[in-house]
Amino acid sequence: MERFSDEKGITLLEVLAAIVIFSICLLLFNVYFVNSFSTVKRQDSQLVAMNIARQVAEQWKTGNGSLELGTDTLRSTYKDIHAHKNDWLDDKGMPVERQLSTVTLNGITYQPSITIEPFEENDQLYIIKVTIKKQNDDKVLATLHTAIANPQKGE
Repeated sequence: MERFSDEKGITLLEVLAAIVIFSICLLLFNVYFVNSFSTVKRQDSQLVAMNIARQVAEQWKTGNGSLELGTDTLRSTYKDIHAHKNDWLDDKGMPVERQLSTVTLNGITYQPSITIEPFEENDQLYIIKVTIKKQNDDKVLATLHTAIANPQKGE
């Protein structure tokens, strides 16, 4: 019996304990990595949506945007926005959200929409609100507010 007590090495119980401790550590880190990957993907979608919102806002501010209103095509010039100002509001005077054409990037389809309303009953300034959502999803990824002013003002 003395012969067994002098042996050096690890027992099966010690090996199993080490494997269990190692597995618990891996599980804890696994949760961290999965959460970080989903956070990165969500932030990437929000960044792309904000860039699309900036593009749409710039198009509308520079007069390069357009929207189908019934049989008319509304250009994003101040003159056209002002001429159709009642088309942007509902019966209660609240702004109506209009859908623009979808944008697909990295396999994700984004749905931009736009609302235009006069700034505090001032006919010289219109607030443009661009909202970006994923297609068939109500969660807003990005919202951008900008304004367009009468270019004739001050002449």
